Amino acid sequence: MNILFSLLAIFAFFGLVYFWYHHETAKKAAVTEERKKVNISAQTRKQPPQPSKIIKRQLDSQNLPKTDAQPPQSTRKATLPATASESQPFGRNKERDSSPVNKTEEANAAVANKTEKANAAVAEKVFCTRFNVNAGIAEKKIEFWLDTDLPGDTIVMVNLSRPYWIKGRSGTYFGSYFGIRSTVEELRKPVAVLLDDNEWKRRIEKKHSLKNPAGQPLQLSEISDEIELNVTVPINQDNPAFGQRNLRLEGPMVAADHGFKIIRVQKMFQVPFTSFLATDWLLSAVDPMSGRTAVRKPDPSG
Repeated sequence: MNILFSLLAIFAFFGLVYFWYHHETAKKAAVTEERKKVNISAQTRKQPPQPSKIIKRQLDSQNLPKTDAQPPQSTRKATLPATASESQPFGRNKERDSSPVNKTEEANAAVANKTEKANAAVAEKVFCTRFNVNAGIAEKKIEFWLDTDLPGDTIVMVNLSRPYWIKGRSGTYFGSYFGIRSTVEELRKPVAVLLDDNEWKRRIEKKHSLKNPAGQPLQLSEISDEIELNVTVPINQDNPAFGQRNLRLEGPMVAADHGFKIIRVQKMFQVPFTSFLATDWLLSAVDPMSGRTAVRKPDPSG
């Protein structure tokens, strides 16, 4: 009996092992089959659907376009002209704009352009056949404007002043009413200047005090009744066509002197000095009714 039970136990053990082995094998086979199905499904989604052989034959017989005749989107995109963003890597434009090398190239290009213009102007000359200063006076106001064939960017200096003389000195001094550095284009429009004699007096007193810090009072021997309007085309023009020191400036209005050329026009206006404030520091005869000073030569003896 013991032997019989031992044999039954052995058969039962091997039966359990056999059953377990077949169960695990079937389980692995099922997992492998499922993975194959998943891979096949993924590959099917990646590839565009292909028409069956029967449909292909029908399309060929009817000379109709095939469903796969149109190229994919990526192929069409390659046939289009590349845009700026597609032709260069991302961020390259910004790097190029801000790079020191590109800034240097732009600066060199600007210098080359300016040099090219200057070289082109070397063969040119600036001709001035007309430089008229039109001016008129009404009461205590002078109005002037230019009539000239000079270029509009020509620099012009204008000064409106009155001569005066100081006691004990032989030189002639000029007190300014108005001074400006402008262009021909701007001065083609009328400019009006108010002749304020009181302001003129304050200006020359301030000028004298700056030159005489000790506080010596200003004593004038005479104030002219004439006002000078000076209009000048100076040297060192911004336009390179004028050349250095205006040496390529030509025309009947041009004056050459000491290696440079300028244009200067002077106009004189008879406008008596009428400031009543002048009686405090004038030594010449003054009309108490009008405040005018007599126009005379300065006294050489002081």
